[in-house]
Amino acid sequence: MRGAALTRANAQPAQRQLLATQGNSFGVVWQVAATPGYSAGVSSRNAQIVNPATGAVLGTVGGFLSQAGGAPFMFSELVDLPAASVQGWVNSGLRRLLLVRNFNGSGPSVRAQVVLNISSSALRAPRENNEGELLVQRLNLSFVDNQRVKVVQPADEVKAKVQISYSGNGQLQGRWQVAEPASTQGVPVYRTLTLVSQYLGAAQQTVLTSPLLPSNAAGKYLVRFCVTNREMVAADQLVLDAGCPSEALTVETVYQVLGSAESEALIEASPQSGTVTAASPFQWRAVPGAVVYQLQVFASSAAPTSEGNNLDQAPNFIAGMLLPAGVTETTWSSWLLSKLEPGQSYLWRVTAHDQNGSLIGRSREWRVRYQP
Repeated sequence: MRGAALTRANAQPAQRQLLATQGNSFGVVWQVAATPGYSAGVSSRNAQIVNPATGAVLGTVGGFLSQAGGAPFMFSELVDLPAASVQGWVNSGLRRLLLVRNFNGSGPSVRAQVVLNISSSALRAPRENNEGELLVQRLNLSFVDNQRVKVVQPADEVKAKVQISYSGNGQLQGRWQVAEPASTQGVPVYRTLTLVSQYLGAAQQTVLTSPLLPSNAAGKYLVRFCVTNREMVAADQLVLDAGCPSEALTVETVYQVLGSAESEALIEASPQSGTVTAASPFQWRAVPGAVVYQLQVFASSAAPTSEGNNLDQAPNFIAGMLLPAGVTETTWSSWLLSKLEPGQSYLWRVTAHDQNGSLIGRSREWRVRYQP
């Protein structure tokens, strides 16, 4: 497509601590995005170790990465930095470097980087990582009941939690934000629910819980947590927005508030019984006006009937999938399958929602037995 180009790249983890007393091997996931319709592929010659103060390239690591076709692109790479190299940087007075990859395709290249913070030894790392050198390694966002995606009734209590893996110590700054249904069908508009300022002790994990999330209006909501410590954001790193300055230090998930049950269509769906595997297709008839379908799986606790299985007022939700309007057949995702026990029976259903998030269609609940 004419004008299609790469748009941005990022890396996880965003930061990494190196020790001069040992070899340093760690994984990096590189992600590259492009404009809609892009199909020219992407490549990167190697990764570079860069002195951020001077821009000098101190060395190269890794090999040639490439993928054909369209975005998004994802590469997993194991980086190995020997102790001798790290000790040499320490002896030169360096305490922070960048691991950089430039990705080439159609249009301008894009760049992603990992901040490398250097300590002379593991014993000295907490002292050398002062409050300005707190390193957030990973953010993991879910709801408080461990669901990754959630569907709730109006006015239900909804809270999210973020698990933070980090090293060093210092004051963490962050914020909880939510985008409500009026904007989530287009460009989301976020508002801040609360600011976070919490001291984190050396080399551990912590869990932060969000304030109560809005759930009065039907529709799709986006909730996100972001770290806002400016010292963790490199000068040339992509700025997401003024509220969340780093895409690499932001995590987001979605929840759906159901609308009125009036004028719901009954969705024909299958399978309605029997044994299913990881490759079994789940199908349903399209609903006019639907913009998203929600496939839900529940624990099975009642005997089946000839007309499906009615869920009680508080069904034990296991997992779900959000699917765009054009999708009317799918297999269960690997994440959903990981929540199931072989040989157990489950109830499944599919619901349809319009652009306002209102419920406009629902299948009956059908019991199937999962057997990989």
